[in-house]
Amino acid sequence: KQWYQRRETILRGGSDHKSDDVDVMSYYSSSCYSGFTDEPGSFYPVYSELFVRIAQEDERYVDSSDWEVPPLFGDSATPYPEVREFYGWWQSYCTKKNYLWLDDLYDIRQAENRRVQRAIEKENKKVTEDARREFNEQVRSLVSHIRKKDPRVLAQREKQREMDEEKAAAGKKRLAEQRRKRAEEVAMLAEQEKEMIAAHNEAVADLMEEYSDSEDEGDAFHCPLCKKTFKSDKMMRQHEKSKKHKEKLALLRAEFADELGDDITQEEEDVISPTPANTSGSGKSKKISLERVTEGEGKESN
Repeated sequence: KQWYQRRETILRGGSDHKSDDVDVMSYYSSSCYSGFTDEPGSFYPVYSELFVRIAQEDERYVDSSDWEVPPLFGDSATPYPEVREFYGWWQSYCTKKNYLWLDDLYDIRQAENRRVQRAIEKENKKVTEDARREFNEQVRSLVSHIRKKDPRVLAQREKQREMDEEKAAAGKKRLAEQRRKRAEEVAMLAEQEKEMIAAHNEAVADLMEEYSDSEDEGDAFHCPLCKKTFKSDKMMRQHEKSKKHKEKLALLRAEFADELGDDITQEEEDVISPTPANTSGSGKSKKISLERVTEGEGKESN
C-alpha cells in the first residue's frame, strides 16, 4: 500500500492527495436544493457546483495538456443548445481517477515470484475498474435524474410538442387539400369522360342516320325493265350502259314501234327508257311494257 501511495504521490507531482469521491447519492433528493431559481442553494447553483467539483477531481489525474473542460451545468438563462450539450456529454461520463488509494488493493511487494505478482496486478486492476465503473454509473444515473426535473428541458419538450402538433395539423390540412384537389380532378375527369361518351354516341347516331338515309335513297334507283334496285345514281347509270339492259331496251322499243309506228311521244319514250323512281313513268305502262318484254323473251327462247 505504501508503494502505491508513493507512486501516486510521484504522479501527482509531489502532492500527498488522497481522493474522496463526491457523495453523488445525496444529490438524488430534492431536499438538496430549494426552488428552481438562480439564488444560492437553489436548483441551478447546487448542481452547477456539484459538476464543477467532479470535474476538478478528474483534472488532478490528467496531464494539463490533455485536459478538456467538460460542459458546465449553467443557469436558468443558459440557451438550450448548451443545455443539450451538457447532458449529452455527462450522460456518457467516464471518470479519470485511477482509485489506486483503495484499501482493497494488495501490496505487490509481497509477491513471492513473478506469477504471484501478475496475479496481484490483475486483481488490483479488477478492483480499480469496478470502482471506476460504479462511480461512472452513479454520475450518469444522477444526470438522467436531474434532466427529468430540469425546467429548461421541460420547457423545450413543451415547445417541441407544440411544434410537433402544429406540424401534424399542417400535415393534416395539406393532406385534406390534396384529397380535395384529387376529388375535383376525379370529378372533372368523370365529367369529361361522360361528355366524350355522349359525343361518341351522338357521332355513332349521326353515322347510323346517314347510312340509313343512304339506303333509303338507294331504294329509289330502280330499273323495272331488269327488275333491279341500285343504291346510287351512278350505279344506275352504269347499269343503263350495260349490254343486257340495252338489249331489253331495244326489244321493248321494237315492240312499241310495231304497235304505235314511228310516232312515239316523249311520255312513251320515258316508259321505254325508265329512269329513277322520281322521274319514272306510270305503273300501268310499266306493267304493259314488262309483260311484253317477258313475252318477247319467251318468243326468243322458243
